[in-house]
Amino acid sequence: MNPDNSVRFGKYLLLERIGIGGMAEVFKAKLFGAEGFERLIAIKRILPNLVEDEDFVKMFVDEAKIAVRLNHPNIVGIQDLGKAEGTLYIAMEYVTGKDLRAIYDLEQKRGARVPIGIAAHVVMKMCEALHHAHFAQGPRGEPLQVIHRDVSPQNVLVSFDGEVKVADFGLAKARGRMVQTQAGVVKGKLAYMSPEQLRGDEIDHRVDVFGLGIVLFELLTGERLFLGPSDMDTLRRVYEAKVPPMAALNPEVTPPLEAIVQRALAKDRDERYATALELHDDLQAFVYGHGVYAGASSLRKYMREAFPQAAPSDEAPPFAEPSAPERVTARPPARVEGATIPPPAPVPAESGVQVQTSAPPPPSEVDVELDALIEVDVDLGDERPTDRPPAAEPILSPPPLEAHHAVTRQIVAPTTARPSDASGTVPASSALPHVPEGVFVDEYSTEQHESYSSGPDTNPAPAPLEGAPHADADFSDPWDEPTMFTPVHPAGGGPLVEDERTNDDLDDLAGEATQVVDPAELDPADVDPASNSGR
Repeated sequence: MNPDNSVRFGKYLLLERIGIGGMAEVFKAKLFGAEGFERLIAIKRILPNLVEDEDFVKMFVDEAKIAVRLNHPNIVGIQDLGKAEGTLYIAMEYVTGKDLRAIYDLEQKRGARVPIGIAAHVVMKMCEALHHAHFAQGPRGEPLQVIHRDVSPQNVLVSFDGEVKVADFGLAKARGRMVQTQAGVVKGKLAYMSPEQLRGDEIDHRVDVFGLGIVLFELLTGERLFLGPSDMDTLRRVYEAKVPPMAALNPEVTPPLEAIVQRALAKDRDERYATALELHDDLQAFVYGHGVYAGASSLRKYMREAFPQAAPSDEAPPFAEPSAPERVTARPPARVEGATIPPPAPVPAESGVQVQTSAPPPPSEVDVELDALIEVDVDLGDERPTDRPPAAEPILSPPPLEAHHAVTRQIVAPTTARPSDASGTVPASSALPHVPEGVFVDEYSTEQHESYSSGPDTNPAPAPLEGAPHADADFSDPWDEPTMFTPVHPAGGGPLVEDERTNDDLDDLAGEATQVVDPAELDPADVDPASNSGR
């Protein structure tokens, strides 16, 4: 079927047939939608001679129900299960590329083998897909127990963009299938079966690990492992599961890599890798450790070089070259080094006017000394005059303490000559600025500065009470605080005197006996009304 003879099939347009198997055929199709929407898709439908076979129909439906629950980037996605013109079909993801069988046949024709890094990368992606299928769960968390049972190069698709996809779960064993395999019935391709499948034993996910080992062996050596001249020879080789030495078929295969393949192809499944992910990890460690790693970009390059006619164009789309924005500036161009500046044009003398030119007067001693103190900051890269006033920060900011007694300098950029009067002194307008009064106080300088005066104090602090502690007293030790006593009347009715006893006197009295007096027995004449204490 060519594009000119495309056929309408339900809501799809079948463009060409791209594959056929024992149960179904696959078409490249196109799906149309509103507003010119269209999409490439793969349509798998049952062969016409099997439409009336109920077992094949149930197996076909099982494949769709199993694959739709597997959501992984390395598994071909299922998008729809429908019926058109009385035939069931499965709408699947379309992969633009080739299957592994086409790659194997191409290398055989060229007398070469698939590079080790490419072969390991493809099998590693297959391991990831099958490990996901082996341990997938249903919507309620129940294990699906999916076993592919048909791991072969025909069911592995490699895109021209470096993607690897596992397809065709039609023979997969899973929980909840409508069709269960009867005892003694063998399903799958003979040359890619495991010994326990051939014996009719109960199988588990390790049969897929055995299939991964067969695919890896054939990609690395370029030879079929168990295929014989007849089906009986093939069955005998599978049953014996003898693996020939790989170094004789491909000298690039090292002993560590051959050990990985031998373990995956162990006749006893208990000696194989327990999961596909374990095989993946060993392959990954090998390619990294031996420097033969190849990723998706390497696989993409390999596929486009191997199938240049089928691969899409690899030319990059044209992009407009970005134009650099023009830089607009008003700054004059830099002076060319070594260029001479022409002298200014002479001023033409008018009639009756005489132009006198005289040399400038020599600088005075004061000018020379001030020039030594002034640091001129000249920017040779920008000679434009500016009207910006000099910065006030050098004037207002105090210098460091160690420079208080030094001469204060101001950095200026003079643009004109400094005028001087006839006496040789510098006018006040051009003299060096001095530090204003009250800006800072130099506690370490030996010079005497005038103290800052802000005028009379209009709100003086109250005088301290007589006998109060001085404001500068140190009371860090509570025993050093002065003790104040209330004046009392001395015996005999004399004038009031202040008790001058100190803490030491009180400490001496603390050891004496104290007489306890009942207040009811006191004579009112003996109590001082101005005091709360008795004699």
